[in-house]
Amino acid sequence: MASFFIFFQLFFMSNCSILFFADNGGESSSYQLQGNFNRRGSLVKIDFSLGNESGLNYVFSVLENKVMLSTKGEFNYSFCLEKDKTFNFLIEIQNKQFNASVYCKDLAVKILETEILVDACYLLDFGGNKSENKIKLKVII
Repeated sequence: MASFFIFFQLFFMSNCSILFFADNGGESSSYQLQGNFNRRGSLVKIDFSLGNESGLNYVFSVLENKVMLSTKGEFNYSFCLEKDKTFNFLIEIQNKQFNASVYCKDLAVKILETEILVDACYLLDFGGNKSENKIKLKVII
């Protein structure tokens, strides 16, 4: 019985409400949608889809001082945001891979019982094209 409870706790996803804001080099978008979350100790995993608008599925893996952001869809990538750190990664677009990096200028994370908040500002370097990007994520459990 105990092993079933641990399995259930590790793999059970719950529904949540999500407010998501992204500013990519001056192009801003905001969304209010439904998603899923899973809490495993100090790690919270949140996933949601932007649906028909962009076809992107997002997964945020959130710790107190670090956030891993992954997307699947038109663009595929994963990168880590940690204040004052640079993270090198690959972006896949139409089955071609491109080098990119992010430098996290600022990151604020709050993990509470009824909500999770992520507020980040980072510099993206994608093939020499640099932009300042911001994301805000509010998950209401």
